[in-house]
Amino acid sequence: ICAQAGAGKTTLLAQWLAERECPQPSAWLSLDEHDNDPVIFLHYLIAAVRTASPHSCEKTFNLLSAPKLPPVRAITAALVNELDDLDVVSSEARACSASGLVLALDDYHQITEPEIHEILTNLVEHLPQGVHLALATRTDPPLPLARWRARREMTEVRSADLRFTLQEAHALLEGTTGREMNSETVRILEDKTEGWVVGLRLAALSMRARRDQEAFAQGFRGTSSDLIAEYLVNEVLARQLPEIQDSLLRTSILDRFCAPLCEALTEVPAAKGQQVIEWIAKSNLFLVSIDEEGRWYRYHHLFRDFLRHELSQQTSAAGISELHTRAATWFAEHRLTDEALHHFLAAGDTAAAADLV
Repeated sequence: ICAQAGAGKTTLLAQWLAERECPQPSAWLSLDEHDNDPVIFLHYLIAAVRTASPHSCEKTFNLLSAPKLPPVRAITAALVNELDDLDVVSSEARACSASGLVLALDDYHQITEPEIHEILTNLVEHLPQGVHLALATRTDPPLPLARWRARREMTEVRSADLRFTLQEAHALLEGTTGREMNSETVRILEDKTEGWVVGLRLAALSMRARRDQEAFAQGFRGTSSDLIAEYLVNEVLARQLPEIQDSLLRTSILDRFCAPLCEALTEVPAAKGQQVIEWIAKSNLFLVSIDEEGRWYRYHHLFRDFLRHELSQQTSAAGISELHTRAATWFAEHRLTDEALHHFLAAGDTAAAADLV
């Protein structure tokens, strides 16, 4: 399950484990940045497995406690063998002849240690019958996903799958506000949040004290709610590298952008703009592809509004005008006149706009 922050990955995974018709026992591990040590990771993984099978993985645990750590492959082999010997059939699973275990790893994007990725790859390649891995992550991990996809050994749930429908948005908004919602208000908020569940929920919390639902929805933006701004600062922007933060803020003035235009605004070296866009896309930073060729992109509407607000707080008016001028010049050079005019006027350069006309 791979999607942006607040898309409902953890909730979906937990509900799937709880509500399957033929439930298997599960071992749940929530990860954070402190788990980027192979020994710590494996200790926690074994502890999770032991919640379903209390005395399992004893050999692997002893290997981890050895004065000198054995090779990773030896540890993984021991873990695979012990998972194969698990006896964790629950009463519900026994009724439908299900056995084995689901290893559920939440927030796997927190893992950056290559050795842990190697451990997980070896584990998946040799998973015993009936043992399955479920990952929830904000970014695609450096695992051989293409190989598993080609073998049809992997089921993927992405952002588009998690987007709330109008009916789901209606239920969420009414459940959060405790009020009946009219269809037009729901439609406006679903459209502006693009079905992003945390955006819908935070909008509902902001709306509870408002009498005029539709007026609130019409004026709703990524900066309309302190709750949304705080969420995006803490959960999204603050977690990025400084150069990525800078690229996000600078390109937020654009309604759409491509790699060369990104380079013109951010002053990154030639041909690096595509790498920046690929990083943003891989990190699920609310990026939307708007053409079949994958050349043009835009930001999620609420995220763009938020970025523009942050840019105005961190950059002078002259600095923002300079960004608009660079964008206008690029659009004019590429004969995209309407967009060039828009940015010349946003920069306050009416003379350049008149010359272009």
